[in-house]
Amino acid sequence: MKSFFVCRVNDVLFVNPKVEKAHFWSCAASLLRDLTMAIFTGMRIFIVETKLGPFSVSTVKNMIKAHGGEISPDQANANMILTGMKAPARLARHIQTTQAPIIDVKWINDCVKEETKLSTKNYAIHLDIEQKPPRLSSPEPADDIEKSTPFEQDSTSDSSDEEIDIDPKFHNSFHECLRPTPFEPKYNKELIRLLELLEMKRHTNGESMSSLSYRHAIAALKAYPREIRSSREAQQIKEAKAIESDVKFHVMSKFLKVWGVGQNLAQEWWNSGYRSLDEVYQNASLPPTIKLGIELFDQLNQRLSRKDCEEILGIIEKEAKDLLPGCEIYPVGGYRRGKESNGDVDLVLSHPDELKNQNFLKNLVDRLCSKGYIVHKLRYSEPSANRFEEKSLVDANKDLIDSCYTAFLQPSTGILRQVDILVAPPSQLYTTILGWTGSRQFERSLRSYAETKGLHVASFGIFTDRSHSHRIPVTDEKEAFEVIGIPWLEPELRNC
Repeated sequence: MKSFFVCRVNDVLFVNPKVEKAHFWSCAASLLRDLTMAIFTGMRIFIVETKLGPFSVSTVKNMIKAHGGEISPDQANANMILTGMKAPARLARHIQTTQAPIIDVKWINDCVKEETKLSTKNYAIHLDIEQKPPRLSSPEPADDIEKSTPFEQDSTSDSSDEEIDIDPKFHNSFHECLRPTPFEPKYNKELIRLLELLEMKRHTNGESMSSLSYRHAIAALKAYPREIRSSREAQQIKEAKAIESDVKFHVMSKFLKVWGVGQNLAQEWWNSGYRSLDEVYQNASLPPTIKLGIELFDQLNQRLSRKDCEEILGIIEKEAKDLLPGCEIYPVGGYRRGKESNGDVDLVLSHPDELKNQNFLKNLVDRLCSKGYIVHKLRYSEPSANRFEEKSLVDANKDLIDSCYTAFLQPSTGILRQVDILVAPPSQLYTTILGWTGSRQFERSLRSYAETKGLHVASFGIFTDRSHSHRIPVTDEKEAFEVIGIPWLEPELRNC
């Protein structure tokens, strides 16, 4: 029986556990670091390449050699055999000797990550190549699926030897930025909803790596071109169903929606016995910004329609152009990605004259405050201050993006909305637009992919090194995609 699952093995996404290359690609993202330690000195490693893409194989080979190891052309002369496969029946076809230990490819990733040669004890795959493959067992009943989340099932739990390919239209890459992802998925909607609950649960618990693994899987599902699990199976994720009535989950989720509150503070409130924002407000010792966040909670957490966003954008555009003729406004965030409902409004302003952007944000915010639009400045940052001279920029490769997060009064509703206003000089404009368009997972994936090319991407530029000593100039957003080496995606298709 053909089955498709979304699972997590050592924080690696598998859209289909039969496709081993997804595991290898995920390792490649971590392996492509410029390390020079010879941690594999004296090792002759044979790689079982079956089911692995050429990019993955070449990447691992290069990393082994860069760290002092050798690639063995055959198993007989190797002192280690490396594989991404774990199913005994399949692996046995590719192994001619048990003289060399058979090791999970993840060992390479972990050695490089830890910068040392780790013990292979927990990575060894034991295989008796003389024995015949075991009799194929039937798939586990649906009840067994309920015992763990989809991510916690091992990719080789199905012992069937039948080959199952994922949909050929799906770009099966670890890097979500390489495939188009619409905001509204066509398939797997109920499964995505349940997995989003699980991801949020991990997030509220401070389990960042587990939360990230769920986001990888959710992103893959949003882009997947067909149903991969039946609605009945999706209904059987018991943990997700239980979360819907989990008191701590709902309390912590609300705490985390307060402006300025992170996971540690939310957990502190929970540990102190607080179960509502009223209790926190009345009893906890609060800094002014958090206290204000609680006071504004009901208003700032009301969703904005596209019409609401356009009303606010229109006001700011008029005031900005009256203040500084020739400036341009660029809506970013969820609005630019086509979302019908948004939590806030994000926008970037810029004037083509580099030096005219200095003090622009300060003057605009003062103007909007004087007219009653900005009621509270939640956070203000002006890194461009003192970095301009009369005719040139000082430290031009530094972050020069000024920002003000505001509680903005929407005239037609009388509701305070969170509006984040940024001013970027033209030299940093298009990477600012790229960085602030999102989604969060798309941006994370883009930065990760850029690192495999030796690039460091930030909102204020694309650099050839992390010290930001050399910027690669870009004149529009499409050129930024070209420099990074990813296919152009319209903003509406960056919703992974």
